[in-house]
Parts: sequence; structure tokens; C-alpha cells
Amino acid sequence: MLAPVALLPLAAPLVLAIGGPQALVNVASAHPPTHDARFQYTAIVLAAVFLATVEAIVLLGRGTVVRRLLVGLVAATALATNVAWSPSPLGVHYRTGIWVGPQPRLAAVNRVIDLLPADASVSASDLFVPHLTHRVRIYEFPNPWTPTNWGLRGENPPDPGTVQYLLLDTWALGERSQLYGRLVGPGKEFRVVYSHDGIVLARRVGPGG
Repeated sequence: MLAPVALLPLAAPLVLAIGGPQALVNVASAHPPTHDARFQYTAIVLAAVFLATVEAIVLLGRGTVVRRLLVGLVAATALATNVAWSPSPLGVHYRTGIWVGPQPRLAAVNRVIDLLPADASVSASDLFVPHLTHRVRIYEFPNPWTPTNWGLRGENPPDPGTVQYLLLDTWALGERSQLYGRLVGPGKEFRVVYSHDGIVLARRVGPGG
């Protein structure tokens, strides 16, 4: 985390120490993502790094020329480390599978999202939820039938009977396939109105809960 800013934060250790407690928590944690700078757990540490970078430039740059040189140094090291380590379009790792490129199913995804009424309540696979968050009620399947990542131990789940549509990637349901089979089909709560490449849109046709 110090290399992209040319190790300058080391010249302002008191400011850099702001991130010390969080760094200690991350190091001591048994949760692997806390040891990886790509995750949110390093946010406070990174804030301290950049604050210390600014402070270091002020301390070391007694004149305008020196400060400009230090800022240029930070820009150069940031660019170099971006190319070497980051998954950005400038980086050498950009096309190594970190980012998902255009997929054959994209047309089906766009089509099925367009079919959904703008005000409908939906329970959807996590793949689709970010595209549907503008509506009042959007749940990540299997919510609200089976509370998952919902409140404190699934407290106060909503009424499943209020869900009007299911938008699911049936290829990725896994153990949730049993719930899908219970909800969708002839004589059940939901009827399929669109299905292509495993992407299913089902509309409520009967009461349920």
C-alpha cells in the first residue's frame, strides 16, 4: 500500500499511525479478505496512507520546486504500480479473467429486464439485483421465503405473498432449486413468462406466502 505513493507516508509516521489500529485488526483477523488490499477492510488504512502522503509532501517539500517533484514522483509510482498490479484497463492483469467480458447470455438478460414492470416487486438472483434496485421492493432470492443475509438472524422477513415476479438464473440456483420447484410451475404460485439460456422470468398467478 505504500509503494504506489513512493513510500512517502513513512516521512509522516504520526499521521500514518491513524491507520495502525485497523491494520492490527486486519493482520490479527482469521478472515482472509482482511489480508488483501483489494477489499474494503483496508479503507481506513488507505485513508491514513494518503493523509500521510500529503503531510509528507508538506514536510519534505520546503519549496515549490521540491513539492512539484514529490507530486510527480507519486504520480509516477502510482502509474507504475497500477500497470504492474492493478486490474484496471492500464494494468497487465486486465484481461486475465478478473473482469467479466461480454457474455452470450447478455441479450437474454437485457431482454428479460425490459419485460419487468417498473413498479413490480421482484425476488431475483444476485446477478440481476443491481439492475433492479430503483424499485421499492427488490429481494435477493431466496428472500423473502428463506431469510438470507437479512437483518439479525433473519428477523422480521417481509411477506412472500407481496412478491409479484421472480427473475432467476436457474443455472446458478444450486440448493435453492427446491424452492424454485415449489414456487414455479403448473398449479403453483408463479408461471414462467420468459425463459432462455437458463434465465427465467415468472409472474405470480396465485396466492402464496
